Amino acid sequence: MAGGHVPSKEAFAKECMTLLASLGVTNAEYSNAGFGVRYETDPPPGMVVPEGGAVLHQVGFATPWERFGMLPDDERRAATLEYLRAFVNRAPSFSPARAHIMPLLQPVAASWRASMRLALQFKGMNVVDPGLATRPFAAGLQIAFVLDSPNKVQFVTSPVAAEVAGSPEGLFELAVENLRRSTTAPLEALRPGVYRSPLEDEYDAARVLLAERFLTLPLKGHPVVFIPNRVTLLVTGSEDVDNLLLCVEAIRTAIRTDARPVTRTPLGLTSDGWQPWLPPRTSPARAALCSLFHEAVQSDLAESAELLASRYPDVSVAALGTLDSETTPRVLALVTDGSTLHLPRADVVSRDGGATTEPWEAFASRHAAQLVPVEETGGQWFRFAPG
Repeated sequence: MAGGHVPSKEAFAKECMTLLASLGVTNAEYSNAGFGVRYETDPPPGMVVPEGGAVLHQVGFATPWERFGMLPDDERRAATLEYLRAFVNRAPSFSPARAHIMPLLQPVAASWRASMRLALQFKGMNVVDPGLATRPFAAGLQIAFVLDSPNKVQFVTSPVAAEVAGSPEGLFELAVENLRRSTTAPLEALRPGVYRSPLEDEYDAARVLLAERFLTLPLKGHPVVFIPNRVTLLVTGSEDVDNLLLCVEAIRTAIRTDARPVTRTPLGLTSDGWQPWLPPRTSPARAALCSLFHEAVQSDLAESAELLASRYPDVSVAALGTLDSETTPRVLALVTDGSTLHLPRADVVSRDGGATTEPWEAFASRHAAQLVPVEETGGQWFRFAPG
């Protein structure tokens, strides 16, 4: 049994077309740019379809190529056949919508909606969790899913996700395939060693999910991406100090021009996928990257702090800062002994004027009786009354 090599995309596509034909799909049209096929079938009885009467199906080949490419030939074909069979046999009740499911990268809801939730609840409104379909990404980030139809864009809820894709993994794979198909332009060089996505649409930040786009770039070190908002994606090398510093300034400019934040923390591509990243402490770029994180903390928490101060003028808000650590800075709350304070669920709590610090978990455990959640913040802020 042959094995030990990964077939080219062209060879794998031909293999997939042959396998699809064995499953009865003989009218598939291959797209080299999308690395996949589309085909039409007659609608099942009772299904309402757009004018024309056919149901459109799309099958991407990138996921099985990445998953099964290294397997011996016979094993690869068997695994790919089962993968394709699942697509062919999938109930088509939502097939017209499947082509419009896209991923959005965003901060976790608990942080980016905190101030909005506060403002609404202080006005007496009840904030209900909409039950959106999401998937964890890197620390502090999640993938949401939208149905991007010609007339409107709406978030996908968990019940709709189950109807469209059958499972969370199926929804993710579908969205990534659609994202890959919508990525119609290669990364563009700003100057040697730093690249940007020229599309500048709602899904540019989410294109970090297409990791294969970054692996062949001529970079110094491993890829590091910057995605400050949905429409900005920059990538440079982990050992390229000049271009890391250039990206920091570009991120500050991008933040001022778009109000849909993602993260100011750079992400490095590792064997475990994208992870928050900082250069070594000896790097001249480290201080600049840490300052981005500090600015993000002040920006993210400032509005919530102001709302709390206006709602509860008799309670001070803890001073907030950042603490450098080996891989990424952490949020620091400064607690003044003897004073009742509002403080967020920080990474680290400092007391005695900064002389002592401890992780939030340890602080919360020792002071459980003195920490009362501020109900309107969904467990993100607490009132601390020293005993």
